[in-house]
This record gives sequence, structure tokens and C-alpha cells, in this order.
Amino acid sequence: PATPHFDCIPLAWVAEQPSPALEQAARGWLSREQPAAALLGASHLLPTAARPDAVARLRRLSAHGDRRIALLATAQLWRTAMATADKSEVDTWESVFEQIPESLRAGPYFVLGQARARLGQWEEAALALLRTPILYPHERKLAAAALVDAGRVLSRLGRRAKAARLYREVLQTYPEQSRAAAEARHRLETLSQE
Repeated sequence: PATPHFDCIPLAWVAEQPSPALEQAARGWLSREQPAAALLGASHLLPTAARPDAVARLRRLSAHGDRRIALLATAQLWRTAMATADKSEVDTWESVFEQIPESLRAGPYFVLGQARARLGQWEEAALALLRTPILYPHERKLAAAALVDAGRVLSRLGRRAKAARLYREVLQTYPEQSRAAAEARHRLETLSQE
């Protein structure tokens, strides 16, 4: 946490099962006393069987004295509440953004966008999702996933040409992000067939 490069902490924001090696490493990080290591481990363990331990640790970290750790832990907890959060709860999340240092907002914007989309707040979802690739293009995996999700939201709004442009951007700018690129390719093909 003392590094001037804390904003490079590789937290998981995209819901995907970690590899067995990463899951094992994350379990080790979760058990450490160092809050940044525990935060990192918990973020990667949310989609695994260790989710209850990860959530418990995130709850403790959300009260940590280091504001960055506390706010990132809080934003990670949003991932666990996204499926059931209502509009007022998600509005509360958005009010927390002013407290999060700008360099750490990429993941929280992604989660906020996904939550807004789940609530059918398409315009707000697109805006939140697009902040990640526009403001944090160096967060390559997250930016690619956000572009795909923003394209899906724009399709829901009937803005197919704009959605197709986002899918092409994933393929051109983030081709190494195989999961996002494959989904972008599939969605682009689907749009061209409609």
C-alpha cells in the first residue's frame, strides 16, 4: 500500500472463475495480514467457493483506516450486491465516487454500469461503462469488457451502429483480450444478421 503505484493493484472486477493457480494464490493473499494483499485475494475469490470468506474479509476491510483500501473493498462488495440492489442502493454507490481517488475508479465505474444495466437504466449504464475505456484505457481487460457491455446496452437502446462501433473497437484495440474479443465478434455478427 505504500507504493506510489497503488493504482496498478490488479483487482478482479470482471466476474470470471480464476485459474486454479490464481485461485490458490488468492487464497494465500486473503489470509495475509497486509490489507492490500487481502483485498486482492478477496477480489479474485468472489466467484469461487471461498466467496463467504472473501465477503467477510471485504466487510472488515471496508472499515480499514487506509481510505483507498476501505473504498475499494466497499466497491468490491457492490459486486456481491449487484443482483439484488435497487435504484436507491445503486444511487448510494454513485455518491461514494467522489471519495474514491480518480486513479482507482475504473473498476467501480464498471460495476456501477453493470448495476445500472441490470436495473434497465440504459443511458446511465452506458455512461458509467464508457468511462472505463475512455478514462482508463490502460486497464485493458476491464476496458474491453466495459466496451462489450456498453455495446450491449446501446443495442438495447436501438443504437445498433454505435454498438457495432464499440464492438469493432474491442477487436481493433484489445484483440489480446480473447474473452471480450470473442464476445464482441459474436455480437457484431449478430448485429449484421438482424
